[in-house]
This record gives sequence, structure tokens and C-alpha cells, in this order.
Amino acid sequence: MASTEEESLAVEYITSRGSVLPESPEEFATGVCFNMWARRLWPYRELERGGVLFWYESPSTAIVWKSLVDQVIRFGYDTKGVVESRLTREFGYVDTEQPYFEDGPEKGYCVAYKVMPLQRLNLPKPTDFTFPRQGWLRIDVLVAAEWIGQTIALGLDITLDDLAPAGALGESLQQ
Repeated sequence: MASTEEESLAVEYITSRGSVLPESPEEFATGVCFNMWARRLWPYRELERGGVLFWYESPSTAIVWKSLVDQVIRFGYDTKGVVESRLTREFGYVDTEQPYFEDGPEKGYCVAYKVMPLQRLNLPKPTDFTFPRQGWLRIDVLVAAEWIGQTIALGLDITLDDLAPAGALGESLQQ
């Protein structure tokens, strides 16, 4: 499967949500997502437009969406009113009555983003896997293979099939 250079460089993450996420792509795409932290936690600086974001839904204990980060803003704030104003200015309506906003720190750092849904999924969390407390996980080769069931190119555009499309692998490698 060929991929563009942009796709092979995209960083992949899993983010966790404690509530049921929308099932329709249209409804999922309309939401504004944000994290509010008292300290600049990872991935405050790392999340970028073009990154792939998988969505873990705690109630179903499964990854339920694969999406592409379409827009990202990050900023420090002294009051939640600053967060509400900035998110409203950048994205339009923001639900400030949700428990995450209400229970969030009074001052700190916010990273907010919009995503484009790519695929609805149902990838149950492996039973022995513990999700990080802060709710974010960078996908590495192990997580990709054990949970998401995919391989990561790691920036290489060559596979063993390319090295040995026919015949013994050892013969092709010796050539």
C-alpha cells in the first residue's frame, strides 16, 4: 500500500474520552475538542494539524474513531472565561456546561482542536493494557500491532514484499 510522504510523517495518537462519542461522522466532525491542564502536559506542543487521532471511549472500552487533526490552537489562560472567549472566537459554539470544562483548572493551558472523521471503528482495549492517566498515548510499534492491528512505516517506504516480491527472501537480499 503506497502512502504519501505527508501520511508517513503524520504522528498518531490515541486520546481517551470518558463519555460516549457521537456515532455519525457529521455529528463527530462538528464538535470542538479541548484539554485544559494546570501544567503544560504532553501533547500540548506536539499535537499538530495532519496528525492521526484515534479515539478511545471509556464506557465501551474500545477505540471507536480514527480521525485527522484539522485545526489546532494552544494557549495559556488565567481564567476559564479566557478559554470560553478564545474557543468561541476560533471555533464558534463551545459547550462550557460539560463536566470537563466545569471541573477543569481555573488557570493553566489549553490545547483545542477540530478533527475530520476518517473511519468508525470498534477496537477493544487489550485486557492487560493500562491507559495513561492524562488521557493521551503516542502510538508506537507495539501499541499499533497489539491494539490497533496495523504496522507503522516509521518513515520507511519499503516493505519485505518490496524486497522479495517473488522467490526466497534470502536470495533477494543477497542480490
